Amino acid sequence: MHFNENDIDNFNRHYRSNLISSIVGIKQANLIGTIGRNKISNLAIFSSAVHIGSNPALLGIFCKPGSNSPKQTLENIFENKEFTINQVRTDIINKSHATHHKFLKDNSEFDKCNLTEYYLSDFMAPFVEEAYVKIGLSYSSRYLIEENNVFFIIGKVKHIIIKNSAYISDNGELELAKLDSVGVSGNNSYYSLHYNKTLEYINSSNKSLLENIINENS
Repeated sequence: MHFNENDIDNFNRHYRSNLISSIVGIKQANLIGTIGRNKISNLAIFSSAVHIGSNPALLGIFCKPGSNSPKQTLENIFENKEFTINQVRTDIINKSHATHHKFLKDNSEFDKCNLTEYYLSDFMAPFVEEAYVKIGLSYSSRYLIEENNVFFIIGKVKHIIIKNSAYISDNGELELAKLDSVGVSGNNSYYSLHYNKTLEYINSSNKSLLENIINENS
């Protein structure tokens, strides 16, 4: 099956959205927590969080501007300069997915979707109590992508809260399968994560390791 540019442009918009979103594979499902100047908390599900760098520790999210409907996430980040990223796990998929709904601006998705706010004394934005991985970030910068008027928001990691240190491997990587983390493909399909293997870091001077790794799949 081959779709050319003309085919893609003429797809039903929902079909096109799901296809283009899913062809890049499974992404981590996250809940972005913010709070407005009216002190009403906001929660929205995203699958666009990306790692930018570790020194300094920076993460980014893609966010559509509020041209047609209120986008409290974007507005709150710009106003209060703090936000949280909370990993979705199996037990809260339905509640997390429900944050897609366009609630009124004076409604909190925490209340409407039966999720619990969690706060740190020195941090304004709300975390999701039910999430096993919670990240608090301070707004750093934004970039407008001219092709589709989407903002790329960069935040500096201020807090990392993990349910248990047992979920961190000796090399510092999170064991996402043990954390019951959930991935999303398209706009509505959720996947459980299954651990496959951990491979050694390939040093440019270790040619034999490179050959062994390649030949193993042969």
